[in-house]
Amino acid sequence: MKRISLALAAVIVAAALAPALARAQVGIPFDHLKCYKIKDPQPPAKYTADLTPLQHPPFNVEPGCVISVPAKLLCIPVEKTNVQPNPPGAVNGTNAQDYLLYKIKCPNVTVVKGGMPLPVTDQFGARTILVGPHKVLLVPAFKQSNLCHNQANPGTPPVCGGDCTNPGAKCVLNPNGTDCDCEIPCGLNAAGQCGGECPLATQTCNFAPGSNGVLECGCHPFGGCFPDATGQCGGPCPNADERCVNDAATGSCKCEGPCGAVGIRRCGGLCPTAAETCRTKPDDSGCECVPTTPQPCGPDAQGVCGGTCPNNEVCVAGGPVPPGNGCACGPPSQ
Repeated sequence: MKRISLALAAVIVAAALAPALARAQVGIPFDHLKCYKIKDPQPPAKYTADLTPLQHPPFNVEPGCVISVPAKLLCIPVEKTNVQPNPPGAVNGTNAQDYLLYKIKCPNVTVVKGGMPLPVTDQFGARTILVGPHKVLLVPAFKQSNLCHNQANPGTPPVCGGDCTNPGAKCVLNPNGTDCDCEIPCGLNAAGQCGGECPLATQTCNFAPGSNGVLECGCHPFGGCFPDATGQCGGPCPNADERCVNDAATGSCKCEGPCGAVGIRRCGGLCPTAAETCRTKPDDSGCECVPTTPQPCGPDAQGVCGGTCPNNEVCVAGGPVPPGNGCACGPPSQ
């Protein structure tokens, strides 16, 4: 196989990801990949694998592909802003992640002479590209730069935070009360049994009737964070920096800590004020609380008008207004 330069590999990565990842910033900020030349100390080796494309056809299943180790590039999620001049298009992106790039060679592959025509659209416009032979494979990776650990200052109560290599695990205080570990929370496992860790050392994870009478996994005996007679959440939490709050997704109570990592490059938790949102830092070095961006007047997913308006006006159905969404700002009804 002819040698492929790293510069050309970077171009191939950009072209290959254009339909899926090279998107305009429309709601998901870190949906681009930026790739770096690397020196990988992994000993040279070759692996074979069958590669099945998500879109089949027009792409074909390619069995017996040879993957050459070590890796050549590291690609990380980045946010692209301040694009000048203003590009002609915008495509909703998806959350990206780290990748390592390897050279590959698949046997007995039929290549369309001159390239396979493929219509694509990204932020820079719609066009038809010509797809040639395969060159590289992007393999999901994980930068172990913020693993689960005690983030508290010496002499203060433990504060667990950081990433867990298992996406289903959470960084929590272990039963000895001094160290932080990645643990799977109490829930139904693949065998259909209750398993996982509970927030209190006195609790066990097992089946019990839920609020609807159906058996479900939970930590028992009940204690700690729970609703009182008025429905307000309260009670102690296992970590000193956590608060007992309402879980909007389930309608129950949960212990939630301050803004921090809740998975690989996923942030969550409480911010000092309700006007802030916990999100990943732009340099991917951790989490931070930033002011929540107010949504302008417009329809929601159900078509109901809402959002912010200037001069104490309210957003009501009164369009069309630019961009023709049927909502407009007007004086509040008397």
